[in-house]
Amino acid sequence: RGPRQVAMEKGKGTSLEGIEYILKELNGETYKGAKKNGRPHGQGTKELEGGIVYKGTFEDGFFHGNGTMEFPDGGKFVGIWSKGKLCQGKYFFKDKLEYSSKEWKYCTLEDRRFWDEIQKGLKFEKAPRIHP
Repeated sequence: RGPRQVAMEKGKGTSLEGIEYILKELNGETYKGAKKNGRPHGQGTKELEGGIVYKGTFEDGFFHGNGTMEFPDGGKFVGIWSKGKLCQGKYFFKDKLEYSSKEWKYCTLEDRRFWDEIQKGLKFEKAPRIHP
């Protein structure tokens, strides 16, 4: 099983696809879901180090297909993976604001308000001063 050897394994039946298992690895990561040939395969949830949780599809032990990675601060990344490599996706802050590297409209030099301030209707009586 290599360096990521499984320390504990619970489940019913043999390693048939569709049976739910709980795998606890020596590094503290936990997987709950279907497996095939001893590896995560199908729908499952993997708790990674640092409180990060991946919920989605696995193939041969890799993130594969649609999945969501949830972070301890409340943010999440929704994406599509192919054999462990990210193909595309979007990051959402805990307040559900979608991150965009282009056309970012919040907390700019022209308007220093954050997304939630704009959503709640916070307005300035006059333009804020920006100190160098």
